[in-house]
Amino acid sequence: MILRLSMGLLEDCEQCFNTSVLYDILGVETNVSSSDLKKAFYKKSLEFHPDRKKGAPDEEESTLKFQTLNKVYKFLSDEEKRKVYDETGEVEDTDAALFENDDLDFMVFWRNLFPKVTKKDIMDFKAKFKHSEEEKEDLKKFYLKFEGNMDRIFECLMFAEIADEERYHKIINEMIESKKIPAFKAFTNEPKKKKDARKRKYEREAREAAKVTENGGLEDLTAAILGRKDREKTHNDFLANLEAKYASAGKKKPKKK
Repeated sequence: MILRLSMGLLEDCEQCFNTSVLYDILGVETNVSSSDLKKAFYKKSLEFHPDRKKGAPDEEESTLKFQTLNKVYKFLSDEEKRKVYDETGEVEDTDAALFENDDLDFMVFWRNLFPKVTKKDIMDFKAKFKHSEEEKEDLKKFYLKFEGNMDRIFECLMFAEIADEERYHKIINEMIESKKIPAFKAFTNEPKKKKDARKRKYEREAREAAKVTENGGLEDLTAAILGRKDREKTHNDFLANLEAKYASAGKKKPKKK
């Protein structure tokens, strides 16, 4: 899985995530600390991790997104480059050299940051995120950020699935009624045509994924999701344990393939 750049970093981000704002891609604010930046990268990268998407219909697309997330983190974790980006909002052409090593495999880069994370860890992460307080907070954050645009919310909310849209609506409506968030027209008056188009898109993707599962490609992943083991442990405990266990490994330099 060696990355070959075909365009600049901002263009890659726009193509994969429909935004060129690096902080938005990781779901963080511009004043995010280095440790929180790493945690945000970890969470977001799990959504598109190759071990989770192997054999899925969107495997190639997810791989490109995973690689782009790695590039975004690698860039923002460079303090000097981040400072220039914060001041100008631009990524200079010369910064592309940060990714030009043909021997750099981003899976190796990721493993050096988070070694020994298994496929089960990834799927357990999804199970613990769903229906959690953190999911609600992220839903609220993206609702406010995109002023109720559900298409953008679905693009940014981790593990968003069309089967959960009614639940998302209920959570948002409860927050509106309690005056925790404003009632944006993009949400309250969303055209039925737009809702139906989104539903068709995500249902089509779900059917394609189901076919792969029926053929035996993802039974273990499905079982991991449905099992939802260790639900009593909070998501924060999960991240804290991983951070404590593998913190020292984050200092290692990426190996060459």
